[in-house]
Amino acid sequence: MKQKNVDSTPHVRSEFLPMSLRARSHRHTPYSKTPRVRNLTGRTEKTIEPTEQVASNLKALVNKTWRIHKVSPLFQFDNSPSSLRLYSRLLKAHLEAKEIQGYGVMIGSSNSIKTCFSVYEGLASLKGDNEAVEIKIRVSSKTGGEKEVFCGILCCVEGSEDTLNLLADSKSFTQLPVLLTKGQVSFTSRVLDFIQTKFDCVATPLVFTPLELSWMISMWAGILNEERPNRSVQLVYSVPLKQLQSITYNIQQESARKIWNCIHDQSSDEMNVEQVTAFLGSLEKHFHTILGIDLSHLCLKEIATPPAAAHSSGKLKIFSTTMIHKILRHITCLSQEALLRS
Repeated sequence: MKQKNVDSTPHVRSEFLPMSLRARSHRHTPYSKTPRVRNLTGRTEKTIEPTEQVASNLKALVNKTWRIHKVSPLFQFDNSPSSLRLYSRLLKAHLEAKEIQGYGVMIGSSNSIKTCFSVYEGLASLKGDNEAVEIKIRVSSKTGGEKEVFCGILCCVEGSEDTLNLLADSKSFTQLPVLLTKGQVSFTSRVLDFIQTKFDCVATPLVFTPLELSWMISMWAGILNEERPNRSVQLVYSVPLKQLQSITYNIQQESARKIWNCIHDQSSDEMNVEQVTAFLGSLEKHFHTILGIDLSHLCLKEIATPPAAAHSSGKLKIFSTTMIHKILRHITCLSQEALLRS
């Protein structure tokens, strides 16, 4: 893929801040149901205990590329040890049955595959949040060891109870609206099929629109990642040309933070769509001033910030353990909003 990579550091000058907040129809019209205001800090009432297991679990989430799926409320789901052991056995039987039917997940003998459902501590940050659940599949390798072919984490980080009540009867359903997955496509497909069949739910990929990517870069661009302090802010735009398929635009994190501080009142815990539009418009205006290319007519397909990166296809990569809950809180919110629209 050919790219045009531009490393440009904008200075905070008043002429790069739009005189008016540009409402570009190709960004806003198709997504009119997206909230105009979002909370940056989330709710308080944290209940996470800083145990060694929690620290290990959070560390295991960073620097890995996850695919995000939105999951409707799970019917009669139970995270007790006995129920999780039952789900593990049922998933194994499901995979073996699919192989017999010719779906080609390449399991081999029944002893060559191990499935496991388990509680994943550390993600439930409020008393009302359901504990996250991890799903793992391991297959025996030819050398005698085991290879992990799938890992999935069902989670809910500061989910909205109002959303659950709108989607289903909260007494019979469990809210775990986000599924993070990594692993072989064939196993991912089979796990999604099992979850939907067993818990009478719908699990589909969560994709990010250009507007949603704009929200993400506005929320996260100004946050310093102490674990990787030199990370820049990056925007990737798709270009409808064979000769030039994308344009990558890099900005120093400190410059992005200064621009955001000029637009957003730091004493406020909320941000609105006008501020998002102004922030992205400022970056794009600087790019146009330097190179004469109007990025506002192109489609934003990928963003990278110090704490996290996201792709329009639904891929997410987290770089900071301290930001995991804030990032997954936003992903939980996006998943619930998408479920309500569907």
